[in-house]
Amino acid sequence: MQKSRKKIGIAFGSGGVRGLAHIGALRCLLDNNIPIDYLAGTSVGAWVASLYGLHQDFAQVEMATVGYQKEKMRAMIEPTVKGGLIKGKKIEAFLQQWFGNTIFENTKIPTTVVAADLVSGKEVLFATGPITTAVRASMAIPFIFAPVHYQNMILVDGGIVNPVPDDVVRKMGADVVIAINLDRFTDAEDFSTKKLSLRNVAGRSYFIARHTLAAQSQITADVIIEPHMTSLGFKVWKEYFGKKKLYPLVTAGYKAMNEKIDIIKNLI
Repeated sequence: MQKSRKKIGIAFGSGGVRGLAHIGALRCLLDNNIPIDYLAGTSVGAWVASLYGLHQDFAQVEMATVGYQKEKMRAMIEPTVKGGLIKGKKIEAFLQQWFGNTIFENTKIPTTVVAADLVSGKEVLFATGPITTAVRASMAIPFIFAPVHYQNMILVDGGIVNPVPDDVVRKMGADVVIAINLDRFTDAEDFSTKKLSLRNVAGRSYFIARHTLAAQSQITADVIIEPHMTSLGFKVWKEYFGKKKLYPLVTAGYKAMNEKIDIIKNLI
């Protein structure tokens, strides 16, 4: 009797432009013929998980994530509104181009997206219903994008409650969970009293908080992937929207996954 293989779940973490590393990590899995049975994602991870889960087309996911900087920049330019700097209607229209009116029930791979409800303070999981709404909510970074009002909830970026949703794919049915954490901790060796500006202190504090939350949320993963991406700040956004494709981030994701690929093969 042939032994049935274990079900594999991938958790794509939050991380803004660093999400380009998800593309490299996914490419590595496909290059090594690792089957993918369940997907979950938060923020940019929600975008990658949903787009791949819907079409199971890597080329499309890569093109949509790495490219289209001009269209994304236009979507970011909207009048300031209450609750966030960017209204989000153009972002929603951009997402609509890729997801249309599809629902999670249409995905080729079962997919779940994580958002956070400001009313209850709890995690909100989208596994059914409109994909565009879910991804828009999961990517609504507080103070930058206006929250999404949906079914008596006020939804924002799921990264504030579950930045690496490995527990989500576990509950979906995955036997082996691979978590991709974009908040790998790095020491700030050059951080000193000479750099105690409001911006530097706030930035470093935010980074530490993100790392700590990410580390706590990935404790149920069997394999943790942490792409090595150093010296990433506001400059990386400028470079991305300046039409630099930033393939080194994609490469970092591929390399990090490749370092664990033998472990993954042994687990399945």
